[in-house]
Amino acid sequence: MFSKIRETGLGYSLQILFNRVVPCRLFRCRRFLILELPEPPQTASRPLPDLVYRWAETAEEFQQAQQLSGVNKLPSDSQVRLAIAVKNQQVIGVIWTAAEVFPESELGLHYEMRPGNFWFFSTCVHQDHRRRGVYRNLFAFTANQLRIEIPTSRFWLAINPDNQRSMQAHLAMRVRPAARAFSIRVTRMAKARTTPYENYQLKLLRKGTWNCWKNPLRVKIP
Repeated sequence: MFSKIRETGLGYSLQILFNRVVPCRLFRCRRFLILELPEPPQTASRPLPDLVYRWAETAEEFQQAQQLSGVNKLPSDSQVRLAIAVKNQQVIGVIWTAAEVFPESELGLHYEMRPGNFWFFSTCVHQDHRRRGVYRNLFAFTANQLRIEIPTSRFWLAINPDNQRSMQAHLAMRVRPAARAFSIRVTRMAKARTTPYENYQLKLLRKGTWNCWKNPLRVKIP
C-alpha cells in the first residue's frame, strides 16, 4: 500500500480511496489537465524481446485489457479501438482510443474533437513492466498506425495532475498542456470549468447542466 502511495502520490491515492467508498452515481469530482500528445516517432525505441505491439483482435485480449486498465464500461461507439502490448500471450500494456467524441460519463462530460482527431483513455502498463519504454513504444505504434489512416491526426488525453506516475511518464514524452479543467457532479447535476493554455482554443459550451445523463456538458477541442 505504501509503495503505491509513493508511486502515485498521496493526493491521488486518497482520491482513489474516496471513489471506491462513494458510489459513482451519487458524486464525482476531479481536476485534470487536457494534453495534446506530441508527434510520434516513426519507429519505436528500445524494443524489448518477445514484446509485440498491435491492435487487439480477440475477446480474450479485450477482457485482459479491461482488467488491466480497470475499464468496466466502454463507450457505445463503434469507433473505439484498442492498442495492446503483448508478451507471452499476456496483455501488459493498453491504449484505448476514441475517434472524434469521447464521453467521460462519470463527470457528465463529452469531449468533442475535429474529424480525424483521437482521444486516448485508460492508458496503462502492468506494474511489472513499467519504466522500460513500453508505454512510449505503444504510443508510437498507436499514433503511427492512426496516422497511416489519417495523416493529419492529432491525439489528446486527460490526466489527473495529482497522479505523479502518469505525470512523469507524459512529461518525459513532452506533451503539450492544452487546458486546466475541473468538474463536479452530484447525482445528475454537473458543473465544470476549463482554462485553456496559450493558443489552444478549447471551449466549454456550457458551465452547468441539471441532467448530465441526457444533456452532458461538452468540451470542444480544436
